[in-house]
Amino acid sequence: MQQIVRTVISFFAVAIVLIVLFGGYGSVNQILRWIKGDSTIPESLVGTLLVSLVTAPSDVDGSVRVAPVTIAVENGGDVAYLPTDTLHGVPAGTLQYSVSSDSGAAVFLGSPYENDGITGVPAGMSPTVYRASLIGVTNYEDVVQALRNAEPIAIPTTNDYLREGPVISSAGVVLYSSVSEEIYADSDVPISSLPADSWSIFAVDSDGSKTFVTEGIRPKWINDTHFAFLRNQGLYLYDLNAKKDQLVWEVQNIPTIVSGLDVSDDGTLVSFSDPARSSVQVIRALNWDTGSLASVVDLHVLATNPVFSPDNRYLALIVLEAAGENELLVPKVEFVSMSTFELLPYKIPFDMKTIDGIYMTDWRQ
Repeated sequence: MQQIVRTVISFFAVAIVLIVLFGGYGSVNQILRWIKGDSTIPESLVGTLLVSLVTAPSDVDGSVRVAPVTIAVENGGDVAYLPTDTLHGVPAGTLQYSVSSDSGAAVFLGSPYENDGITGVPAGMSPTVYRASLIGVTNYEDVVQALRNAEPIAIPTTNDYLREGPVISSAGVVLYSSVSEEIYADSDVPISSLPADSWSIFAVDSDGSKTFVTEGIRPKWINDTHFAFLRNQGLYLYDLNAKKDQLVWEVQNIPTIVSGLDVSDDGTLVSFSDPARSSVQVIRALNWDTGSLASVVDLHVLATNPVFSPDNRYLALIVLEAAGENELLVPKVEFVSMSTFELLPYKIPFDMKTIDGIYMTDWRQ
């Protein structure tokens, strides 16, 4: 069991750790070919999953590549490459896309390359947070162009160094988690093992001003003035107006970046994944003002990166299953019905020969 947990931690942490190492894009066509293998996904699973893929080092130059793609579930699992491979005309690597609940803006992490973007390295060892307006965007080409022209809103500093999981509210305020350069450089403490309280949550207002908010990871907007997040003791609620937080749900294990958290668009459902327990909890928010929550179900599945569908009918997860006698853990995107709380027989598989890590961040219309 301990070996499985270590494997899970290594697999899901790679999207964070390797962001400072990626060196261009591999063969996107090859990636798309094997993702398109399952065409049995029904049209009832409406929406688009936003997934970042960290590819395995190539045989040519040994570099790691990050390929952001969108998985259009309503089209039977077809994949459209989201080529935000340049930022303001400069070759770059990008990942961890997230869109506001009103679809008016998007945020992501990115690093421009120092040279041609094929065998190059990021100009900085830590990613910058980018924000793009999607107002008036009506087609795929416009989305790509808007992302390529996204504005950098938070560059790395000593106290705000390695970023993770940016999210944006409908008011344009961005939240993200970060660790200091000192903590990042401590080789005795792997990033994947850091307790939630080692991270800081920063906010960037619509006018570009950045402030430290609190300690924790995985901030998720509930509305424009409240967000949920994880700290060592469990799930917390933060009130931006009152500048106060409260513990609303205790958890058994101290959360790390391996833990996943999502809040539904309407703020009524929360999902928390704990791979160390092979558990994914779904919690209903009865009253955020009083911190009243109730457990809906505790799914016994080895998974993380939960994201709710826009209509709350489904929960998508990255599930790891043992394959073959060597018990190699193979990742699949799977779907849970929120009416039956059972895994549906529809999967989007991934080939571990070409992928080192997956990070699923959002599910949009």
